[in-house]
Amino acid sequence: MYSSSPVRPVTQKRYPPLDTRLYLCGFPKAGLHAVNLMVGAFLKPEVGYDQNWLGTFAGGGWTTEWVNDHIMERAIRSVRSGHYIRGHMGYSKWFEQLLYSYGVGLVFIYRDPRDVAVSQAHHVLSDDGGRKEMKHPGKALYKALPDFESVLLAVIEGLNEYAGLFERWAYYAGWLEVGWVHTLRFEDMIQRPEATAQALLKYGIRRQISPVKPWPAWFRQQVVEKMIENRRQTYRSVTFRKGKAGGWREAFTPRVKEVFKARADDWLIRLGYEEDNDW
Repeated sequence: MYSSSPVRPVTQKRYPPLDTRLYLCGFPKAGLHAVNLMVGAFLKPEVGYDQNWLGTFAGGGWTTEWVNDHIMERAIRSVRSGHYIRGHMGYSKWFEQLLYSYGVGLVFIYRDPRDVAVSQAHHVLSDDGGRKEMKHPGKALYKALPDFESVLLAVIEGLNEYAGLFERWAYYAGWLEVGWVHTLRFEDMIQRPEATAQALLKYGIRRQISPVKPWPAWFRQQVVEKMIENRRQTYRSVTFRKGKAGGWREAFTPRVKEVFKARADDWLIRLGYEEDNDW
């Protein structure tokens, strides 16, 4: 039976858990489930929020409407030592200051926007199966389109009240400019799992509120290995499909590439995925 909650953290067995609080954040379909599995090796999901994705209203991050400030403040205030919550939350100075004031670190994951577009297109065409992680209130609109190319274009350009890919991305991009936020790329999780896990754990250790007995190097390595093992357990994420980098090449038609380039501005260059717009 599927459970989105991570397994019991390694830390409960030999050493006290980290005195750390985290909010895991990501642009929709950029790999937040994978980060959730990795962090679950050394922190626990906050009770009452472990099955929730806090940030946007119905649509799982597909809308540009954010939950009431009081809801987010209550959630952040509720995060206890050694726990985390997760969600899709665009950047705002207010939310940054809220996290900082409560000592809650933020891990932000992003992915090649071309692969994100393809993943989102498959998502809106999928069946819910009664699972809230798969829901999107406008699926009927996308499914009424004639072919996959049309769906992919609708994801990029927007469809009715559902904003296009880069209009939504603009709300999240600000997290990349916050110095104390830990940012990571989906592609690095796949291609450089050890280095990604080491950096993520180091951030968790550095974000501790009060001094605790330091973990020896051998135990930190054990936690890193558990993080990598957890990340590979893709069956525990109902939204996982292929999880590979560069899959957009198989889906992008000349028309999709043309529209994407017109909308993307220089984001692929700024994010390090291309050296220029001649791709």
